[in-house]
Amino acid sequence: MKKLHIWIAVVIVGIIGIGITLLLLIDSSSSLTFRVRDEVSKGWVWDMRATIDDRTLRGFFQSDQGLIDYHFTHLKGGKQKLIISAPYYEEKIIEVDLKKGENVIEEPIDLIGIEIPDLYKFYAFEREEDDAYLITFRPVTKENSAITLHPALNIWIGTKVRSWNSELEESISVFDKQSLLYKGSLEWTWDSYPETQFRYIASLPFSKIKEGKETSYAIEYLVVAPNLKKITSKEFESITTQLEMMDDEKIGPYIDSLGDKISYYSDISYDVRRTR
Repeated sequence: MKKLHIWIAVVIVGIIGIGITLLLLIDSSSSLTFRVRDEVSKGWVWDMRATIDDRTLRGFFQSDQGLIDYHFTHLKGGKQKLIISAPYYEEKIIEVDLKKGENVIEEPIDLIGIEIPDLYKFYAFEREEDDAYLITFRPVTKENSAITLHPALNIWIGTKVRSWNSELEESISVFDKQSLLYKGSLEWTWDSYPETQFRYIASLPFSKIKEGKETSYAIEYLVVAPNLKKITSKEFESITTQLEMMDDEKIGPYIDSLGDKISYYSDISYDVRRTR
C-alpha cells in the first residue's frame, strides 16, 4: 500500500511538472501577424512564402474582400528575420524583435513585382458600355497562351483612335491614313479576382473621342513595361512622363534608345463598333 502511495505521488508530481513546463512554454512564446500585398495593385500576391524561425507559411488565393492576415504562433522571442518571397517578385527581408505574446506588423508588407514571365505581347479586348469602351489587356506568351497569376507591373498604355469602316484593309499603312479622333494614355485598374487570374482593365470614355458620324473605329495600343532589374519605379515614371509629351515621330527612336530598360508591345483592334 505504501508503494502504491509513492507511485501515485510520483505520477502527480510528474503531471504537475509537465503542466508547469507547458505553461512556461506557452507564456514565453510569441506570435506574429502580418499582411502582404503587391506594391502596385495593392492587391494580394499569388504563391506568397513567408519564413521565420525555420518555419514557412504559403499563401495562394485570398478573399476578394481584401487582404487577409497571416499568423505565425509559438515563435521564439527576440530578434528574428521575416523573409517574404513570391515567384517573379523581389524578396523582402524584415527585421523583427518579437516580444512575448502577440506581435502585429500594422502596415501591409509590399512586394515589388519584377517581371511578367514569358511575356511576348499584350492583347486588347474592347467591350462597349453606356459611355465608354471597357478594355481588358491580357499578357500572352509567344505561343499565344494567356499568362495568369503574375505580378502587377506598372505598365503605361498609349492609344490612338482613328475612324474606320469594315471595307478598309487591316494594315498599319491604311490605319495611319485615317482621321485621328483621339490620342492619349489610358489609366488602368488591376482586377485580381480569383476567377479572372489577373488582368489590366482600362476605360476609354466616348467623351474623349472627337465627335463625328463614325460607327466604327480602329484603336492602336502601345503598352510599355519597365524592366525593374535595370531601372527603378521612379525612373520609369520619368520615362512615361516623356512619352506623354512626345510627338509621334520621336516615340520610336526614344524607346529604342532605352535598350533593355523597358519592353514595349503594340496591338491594333480594327472595326471596333460603336452603337451608342
